[in-house]
Amino acid sequence: MPVYEFEHVIRLAASQKAALAKAITDWHATSFNAPRYIVQCRFIDVNSGPLSEIFVGGQPRKINRLSVSLRSGSGRTQEQLESMTNKLVAMWNGIAGSTPEAQLRAVYIKGTLDAAFEGGFHLPMVCLLLSYIFTLILMNSLGNLNNGSKIIRRNLGN
Repeated sequence: MPVYEFEHVIRLAASQKAALAKAITDWHATSFNAPRYIVQCRFIDVNSGPLSEIFVGGQPRKINRLSVSLRSGSGRTQEQLESMTNKLVAMWNGIAGSTPEAQLRAVYIKGTLDAAFEGGFHLPMVCLLLSYIFTLILMNSLGNLNNGSKIIRRNLGN
């Protein structure tokens, strides 16, 4: 489900990729109480070819960056998201190095996933679950909890 996608210009050894993938998987599974098998790490060497043509401020640059895709609506605060980026940069620095050439220049965390199917299962979307919870609360406050439960079961296909 979560995808950590590294675009790197420095040469990463297979052992460095494995170490980064293990560190991120361990951290993500522990931090978010998530199963390890959903954490995906991709490494894309952009030192040459069409992806290598990056311009920053109108000038060509060779940079390393990380894009993270997570489910939206997870309720993470700005402080938690910034802490995530700091932790990811620290993992990179510890494994890939922090020299000017090795610097992880950017970390982007995107939470825009609206539907997901993984490992044979449709994953629950937080917004949909919140909608159902709101329906239950509303129906309960109106004294019609049984009807709210029926609406939810019908929408879930049960």
